[in-house]
Amino acid sequence: MKYWFLLSLIFFCYTQVMCQDIRYDTTYQVTYENGIKDSVIVIYKRVIVNEKFYIVDSTQKYRWALDAHVDPFITASRLKSYHFTSPEINNHNKEVKYTGQSIGFNFYSTGKMIDIRVGLNFSRYTISLKSSRNVFTQTTTKYLENDTLDTYYTVDDNGQITYFYIIEPQEKTRIDTKTEFQNNSAIGKFYYTQIVLQGAYKRTIKNWDLLLFAGPVADILITSRGNILNEKGDKVSSREVSINKPTINFQANLQTCYHLSPRIQLFVEPYFQKFLFSFNKEQYALYPRNFIGLKSGLKFSL
Repeated sequence: MKYWFLLSLIFFCYTQVMCQDIRYDTTYQVTYENGIKDSVIVIYKRVIVNEKFYIVDSTQKYRWALDAHVDPFITASRLKSYHFTSPEINNHNKEVKYTGQSIGFNFYSTGKMIDIRVGLNFSRYTISLKSSRNVFTQTTTKYLENDTLDTYYTVDDNGQITYFYIIEPQEKTRIDTKTEFQNNSAIGKFYYTQIVLQGAYKRTIKNWDLLLFAGPVADILITSRGNILNEKGDKVSSREVSINKPTINFQANLQTCYHLSPRIQLFVEPYFQKFLFSFNKEQYALYPRNFIGLKSGLKFSL
């Protein structure tokens, strides 16, 4: 009898610590010291681990979050044609390709369904340009040409007229036009600081968070290197690009997070960025209008 009591006590204490659901079982057989066997009711509780409850209960405790991310894939491309009325260029085509990388961090104010984040990124864009054009060149050529300075004549007794000319070589000029097909290429590197301000709608599904971010970002050019092609296709230094004031863009992001622990999440974030406007008086034609990219990193709940 005492063994039966001890066994029941052990199971009872165990269930007080681990339980969520109560379950009763009468299949246990107990053998006493005198050899008598009996069926006993054993009360125990088992733990049901529910990932959804685990994640929600954990993340709701943290109102703030911080992430560190890397963006190894930024790209955009454009093929633009120009038709100049200037006499030296016609049928000019320019191909522009943008690739880039960035690193940065974001600070989040987290809620049950709505998140707000501000961030700072450091980006490098490599711009590859190719140009094909027909160039009309005009050259001035000097040459000698005989010029008649004076003419006179004589008449003989028979009335025959004989003409005489005074000729002297004179230097003259003419303009020759030549058409040449040219291909030019250049690579420039531009370094930016990007300020991010976005809001997000969030859904939690078991161990995953899905967030749809949208909002403005400001790109500020820090420095540039290499060369670019201007609109006429001539090679010039990248430092001549006048994008010194912020350029405002709109960015939409889809962030998919997986909870590695209650405080740490791994995320992947594809995004689309569209050019809106520049604070510069002239919107430099080199600046891209659309970007796509892919960020990944770790988010830490605070």
